[in-house]
Parts: sequence; C-alpha cells; structure tokens
Amino acid sequence: MEKPPSRSPSAFERYTAMLLWFSKNRPDIPKMDAIMVEERHDEGPYGAKGVGEAALSPTAATIANAVYDAVGVRIEDLPLNPEKLLIAIKSRKEMKNDH
Repeated sequence: MEKPPSRSPSAFERYTAMLLWFSKNRPDIPKMDAIMVEERHDEGPYGAKGVGEAALSPTAATIANAVYDAVGVRIEDLPLNPEKLLIAIKSRKEMKNDH
C-alpha cells in the first residue's frame, strides 16, 4: 500500500505547542531601581521626561534573537523588516555556496 503524501501541519497543530510556553513573571525579571531626576527636559512636553521607555529596552533585541533562532540570520540594525531579512538570508546562502 502506498504511503499518503505528507501534509504541512495546520495552524492549530503548529501553535498548540505555544500553550506550553511560559510568560515571564515577576521573579524572572531582574530588579530595577527607579531614580527620580528633578530637572526639566527641554524636548519633552512641559519639561517632562519619559517613564515607560525603560520597559521597552529589551523588546527589539528579544524579537531579533527570536528571528535569529527561527531562520539563522542575525539582523543587527533597526527596523527589522522582511526586506532586510530576505537580503540577509540570500547573502548567507550565497556565502555558503562560495565555500
């Protein structure tokens, strides 16, 4: 009897493994100390300074590392977009073919 052709997994089959992933919780996050700086910031509205940006610091690096883990190409400058990724993948393939 002939073996049926293999099929690609459905989205449900691919992403159910994500149910086993754990999100970071408070004990997993390094301690940060907030420092109050009482000076005006001329570029902010009414002299205000940003507060929420510190939490966004690791976001781009985390996404870039996830892309590297997925496709094996590291993008080191932002924005990380499909065009840059495609160029990097093609150049990596060309480098492999040259050796």
